Amino acid sequence: MCTGLIQVLNVTDVTQSSIDIALPCDPTIHFQNQIDVGDALTNPSSGYGDFINDQALIDAQTALDNSLQFSVDGAQSAEGLDDALTEAGVMLTHIGYVTADVGSYFEAVGLAAVAVSPPDAAEFLPFFTYYTAAGGVGGVFDGDYGIGSFWVLTSETGLDYQRVGFGGSLSGTFVPAE
Repeated sequence: MCTGLIQVLNVTDVTQSSIDIALPCDPTIHFQNQIDVGDALTNPSSGYGDFINDQALIDAQTALDNSLQFSVDGAQSAEGLDDALTEAGVMLTHIGYVTADVGSYFEAVGLAAVAVSPPDAAEFLPFFTYYTAAGGVGGVFDGDYGIGSFWVLTSETGLDYQRVGFGGSLSGTFVPAE
C-alpha cells in the first residue's frame, strides 16, 4: 500500500516556549533529571536515530479507500483523522509509517503495543500525519505541509519531563523517480 517514501535529513527545533518554561532550556535551572529526546531521535549515533530513518508513506486517498485503522483501540482511523483535519481547515495528505526495530526508540517506548500496521507490512507502524492547507496538493509532496503525530511518547524513567509530542512543518518539491 506504500505510495511514497520520505527521508528526514535535518530537523531544526524552532520552539519558542513551553508550558511552564522559556526556551532554550537551561538544564541547570529547569531540570535536574533530563534527556535530550530531540538529539536521541535525530542523531544516528544515539542508537535511537529513528526520525532520520526512512518513512513509508501512504497517501490519504489510499488510506481512506482501504479504511485504515491506526490504533489498537480503534480510536484512530483514516476517516476520523480526515474528518478532524477537515474541520480544522486543512487537508490530510499522507500517513508516515516508521519501524520499531529492536533497539530503536519506537521499540523502547512500545509503539507496537498501540499502533496498527497496514496490511502485509507488519514491520511498519503509523506515527506521523502530514497535512496542507485545504486545496493544496494531496498525492505528492509539493509545497508547504504541516507534520503531526498520532502519539505522545511517555517516559516512566523518573525524568522531569515525561511526555513528548511532535509537530512541525515541511517544505518540499516532488521529483518523480527515474
